[in-house]
Amino acid sequence: MITIFENFSRMVLSSAISASQTQWDYLAVLVDAIRRYGAPEAIVTDGGGQFYSTVALQLYDMLGIRKERIDPAEPWQNYAETLFSIQRRLGDHAFSNARTWPEIQQAHQTWWQNYNVEHHYAHHARQDGRHSPASVLRGVLGRTYPRRGALAGAVCDPVYPPSRQAWLHQV
Repeated sequence: MITIFENFSRMVLSSAISASQTQWDYLAVLVDAIRRYGAPEAIVTDGGGQFYSTVALQLYDMLGIRKERIDPAEPWQNYAETLFSIQRRLGDHAFSNARTWPEIQQAHQTWWQNYNVEHHYAHHARQDGRHSPASVLRGVLGRTYPRRGALAGAVCDPVYPPSRQAWLHQV
């Protein structure tokens, strides 16, 4: 699974079940998140090679995204550990009953939708009544680009990305 989430609200912006975690799988999910919510000021990841591929670094540079890396063996620094613990609790039953690839993908979509609307402990003390990631983010966008702009033709399919050369050309 590859997931892009917004750190403050904890909202999952884009996510995909993928048979691999190559740079192309990651970039497809990242581009989908940027299309939906705009480009962030920064992105925080671990040291995985897919986050530092030449194409990923070019995309960060092109969109003005600052790349940050957590310290080795410190997953708590990007809150992903919390996200995966919640996913495990919310998705275990649905994923355990899935027997086919479409069922696995449906379980993932259900988890993603439920995760964004469930009340999260991180927001329990808020006085404005916003206790879920979706209500905290409230549709706030990062830096957006016109449909004919930088991301107009970029790949968005995490399972079957086009050739590397075609992807580079489209971005």
